[in-house]
Amino acid sequence: MWGSALLAGCIYFAWSVQQSFRASWADLVRIYFGALHEPIETTWAFYAWGGGMLFGLLWVTVGLRGSRGPRDIMGAFWSLAWLALFASALWYGWYVDGYPGVNWWLKGFYIAFCTMAAMHLFLCVRGPGRGAVRLVQQQIAQQAKTFRLGRRRSF
Repeated sequence: MWGSALLAGCIYFAWSVQQSFRASWADLVRIYFGALHEPIETTWAFYAWGGGMLFGLLWVTVGLRGSRGPRDIMGAFWSLAWLALFASALWYGWYVDGYPGVNWWLKGFYIAFCTMAAMHLFLCVRGPGRGAVRLVQQQIAQQAKTFRLGRRRSF
């Protein structure tokens, strides 16, 4: 959930840089990998951006594999509410007049929280998957071991 927001924020930042420099995506990739060979004092922002992307990807992967469970109706309701709120903010342009820097941050915030709410909605409404029966059977088998009676002893 939060990993998708972090990924969306990093992608929004890269898109903003691409728009401001009017460069192609291939040029940005070339600049990024070229900057990684420079001293860290001048290129720490490139490392921070790459680390943010990797951490966000890790967070999404771990969150998808270890989510609470499917079919959480109230979680889905609140996800839809947040998604509608932030999508409306993007659509209707709820920004501060005369402050382009603040508006840039607000747009990134709206995009990040839209993706976070969409990811949470997906996690709340998805089905149990193919391996759910196997996991339940494993859980029953593990618990059944603790309830076995001892064997008869002969003296």
